[in-house]
Order: sequence, then C-alpha cells, then structure tokens
Amino acid sequence: LLSEKPESIEEHLEKGEAFSMAHTFSSQVCEALRDEMRVRFQQCWREMVQDRYAEFVRDELTEKFNRSTVQLFLQDVQTFTRQYLQIGKLQL
Repeated sequence: LLSEKPESIEEHLEKGEAFSMAHTFSSQVCEALRDEMRVRFQQCWREMVQDRYAEFVRDELTEKFNRSTVQLFLQDVQTFTRQYLQIGKLQL
C-alpha cells in the first residue's frame, strides 16, 4: 500500500480505502462484521498516514530550523569578530 514515490496525503488515504473495499472476506463473515472491519481498517490507515506525514513535516522543519540557527550563529560570529577587530585598531 505504501510506495516509495512521493504522493499526497489524499492519495495515500484513497489507496487505503480502495484496498479495504477491494478486500474480500470469507462468506462465513457476516456483512455487518465486514463493514465494521473495513471502517476500522480505514480509521487505522488514516491515523497511520497522518502520523507519517506529521513525522515527515516535523523532520523537515527541524532540519530547516537547525540550518537557519547555524547560519545566524555564523553571521553573529562574523559581525562580532569585525567589531572586535575594529576595537583593536583604536588607539587608546
């Protein structure tokens, strides 16, 4: 059900629904139980897909935040280094 190619959350949810609707049960399983099992599968599938997308977004945001923090730190170091060099050039 999950592929390696990037897909939208809606596409993943549709795959889960299509899978649950296409699955056939034994004739011994009553219709009400089949419906309940399909609904529960779809609920679990939706939660799993949402959790995976949340994890992906969280990882992306963390990476971007960390990269930006390092860039700001380096800018501060350069700024303060220039200021200290200017102070060293002053004749007291």
